Amino acid sequence: MSNTARYEVILVPSEMSLTSSEWTWRRFESDSDVSAQGSRHPTLPACFAEVRDHAKQFGPGTVAVNLRGDDAPPAPTAEALVPNREGARSNRLAPKALLRRRSALRG
Repeated sequence: MSNTARYEVILVPSEMSLTSSEWTWRRFESDSDVSAQGSRHPTLPACFAEVRDHAKQFGPGTVAVNLRGDDAPPAPTAEALVPNREGARSNRLAPKALLRRRSALRG
């Protein structure tokens, strides 16, 4: 299958607080144009759930996680696949692993 659509999950500053962050996403098509943008979520699992639902409706795509924020350029390649609802173990572990990595990057 030659689907070149991809999702980018982005960590962005919260609109309600200067000290917290939220997660959002956007979908890129093969021509690198943004074809969809998601809403903001307080948690990474909630954001992944919206990406998963969107992918079910509009077709699958790979996912890259951008911890640098919305102003950063889109990730050039995908780093992970959209979590599968049937794989409960991977759904539980993937967001936790990303959050651990995020906290490790902060120091």
